[in-house]
Amino acid sequence: MKTWALLDDGSDVSLFEQSLADDLDINEKMKPFSLTTVNSPGVHRKGMEANIMVKAITEGEEIEISKAWTVDRLPVSDRSIPQKEDINTWPHLKGIALHTANKADIKLLIGCDTPEAFWVLEERRGRRKEPYAIRTPLGWTLMGPTSKRNDEPFQVNNIQMDETLHSQVRRFWELDHHIEDCKEGFGHSIEDKRAISIMDDTTRLVEGHYQMELPWRHSPPTLPDNRKYAQTRLKHLERRLQRDKALHEQYKKTMGVYIQRGYAKEVDNNQKNTQAPVWYLPHHPVTHPMKPDKVRVVFDCAAKYKGTSLNSQLLQGPDFTNKLVGVLIRFRQEAVAIAADIEGMFHQVKVSPKDVML
Repeated sequence: MKTWALLDDGSDVSLFEQSLADDLDINEKMKPFSLTTVNSPGVHRKGMEANIMVKAITEGEEIEISKAWTVDRLPVSDRSIPQKEDINTWPHLKGIALHTANKADIKLLIGCDTPEAFWVLEERRGRRKEPYAIRTPLGWTLMGPTSKRNDEPFQVNNIQMDETLHSQVRRFWELDHHIEDCKEGFGHSIEDKRAISIMDDTTRLVEGHYQMELPWRHSPPTLPDNRKYAQTRLKHLERRLQRDKALHEQYKKTMGVYIQRGYAKEVDNNQKNTQAPVWYLPHHPVTHPMKPDKVRVVFDCAAKYKGTSLNSQLLQGPDFTNKLVGVLIRFRQEAVAIAADIEGMFHQVKVSPKDVML
């Protein structure tokens, strides 16, 4: 197809009219993009994105324009098309061959995203304020005022397209209006519903602490006697603490705090609940390089004995953790944000007496 093309180094995107796309039988999926001009910043549009090949009528070199977008109409006046009489007016421009397309419509705008279209192969310059011509790989083009009359209207072409910025802003507003933390798009499983039911039916407020029954997968649970396994793990822990006196002191201090605050207490065989399930939890110390003076005691609920563990006997339940995106966005809702921490959080929840050995 033959058409005029405008070289516009003030545009960071190449555009072509929808009528040209129809003539070239280009049929791509319409996608949204944002187009900024001098008078219309950030106008939302829809168009097709395509790669097209262009070349001058007389020149043999082809140039590929990648990711050119279609628009209904290019905001370019036909006054931008150079005429033969414009060249003959200026002595330094005589002899330049301008070729004419079949129609005097400018249906293609080549922006600076195709820099090779602006390469200067030859140049014709006059004095200051006079038009000049350059020969590019697409032929001769004329720049500057070609008429000596000062009463003609002027034309400004400035086009900018930023699809990435538009999508980022749209995503920002979508996040700001959809901050529901609990909804991941999946419903609760049957086991999740059972776990929620146990929590709802058995949770009580007892002496300032919440108390609930353990969400057993099967009642009563199938727990073999793992005392020997736990004793073996304890022997390994003792040898480790004997080798590291500092760790031993810190571990003993942490256990002392548990007993002092009522998180743990010694088992009295005379008061043992023979109806409750029995499972011995191995434990070990965990340290953090940022807190070298603090030792955390981890109770290994995933420790397996004869193919089972305490975790495997309990229902996991749904994930009620707040999503980080929602937490961060809610910091913007009010003037003051407050963060708090529950000390010994996992030790603040009481277990129902029927699930305790004592």
